[in-house]
Amino acid sequence: MNRLIKTVILCAVMLAFVIPHSVMAASGQLTATDLSAFEKTASAAEKPISDKMRALLHDLVLLQEEERDWEAKFKAVRYRNEESFIEIRKLIKLIEAEKLNKLENQVKQTRERYQPLFQAYSTLNQQISAARRLKNKELILVLRSQADVMKAAVQLARQDVRSKEAALRAVKAAKAAKVKKIRGILGETETIQVQIKETKNSISMLNKQASPIWSNFKLAVRQNNARSTSDSLSALVSIIRRTVNYTKDIHALEQKISGILVKAKEQF
Repeated sequence: MNRLIKTVILCAVMLAFVIPHSVMAASGQLTATDLSAFEKTASAAEKPISDKMRALLHDLVLLQEEERDWEAKFKAVRYRNEESFIEIRKLIKLIEAEKLNKLENQVKQTRERYQPLFQAYSTLNQQISAARRLKNKELILVLRSQADVMKAAVQLARQDVRSKEAALRAVKAAKAAKVKKIRGILGETETIQVQIKETKNSISMLNKQASPIWSNFKLAVRQNNARSTSDSLSALVSIIRRTVNYTKDIHALEQKISGILVKAKEQF
């Protein structure tokens, strides 16, 4: 009687937990009919195989629950990582942004302030060239005198512009160096992302392997074939156990990415 109660409870738990998710395909769902057929098959089997079937079913339920838990964990870490990536991209844009904006404005304003002087000096030199073509010595002397007076002011103005442009280039270079370093750190995640993708592919392959085994399991319990039911359950337990390990691996890899992102944030 105790065994029957235990099995009924286990079947109820199984029905609650065996649902479609990233590992088991839709064919892996168990209905109340499937569970009823399983209990009928287990009850009709010899005690050793009956006990083994129930133990395997119990392991299957626990493993599926464990796999879902680890999947939820790695998805939570992945979500945080994605948020960190977004935050870091925003921070990269803000690197020296205020200083660059200030220096760019200074360069622009300085050029605009001196533009009339540069234009006047340029016009004066054009006039000197024209006077030389006309061979007007008196005009050349007058214009040259004016140009000489203006030359010192122009040189100082150009020096002022160059100084501000140099300051702007220096900040841009510093930003570029910092951005390069940060992106270099972020680049460390690329290999891990490849590993995650490969691990997910392995899970997908296990999913494909599990699908026909679930079909065999369903058929076996309906035919009251205890041996085939036990073999199918054993295969499923093995596959899901491997899936659990792969899911743990993905969680560990996402944690590695988290560590890299922390290192990248420290650069700010």
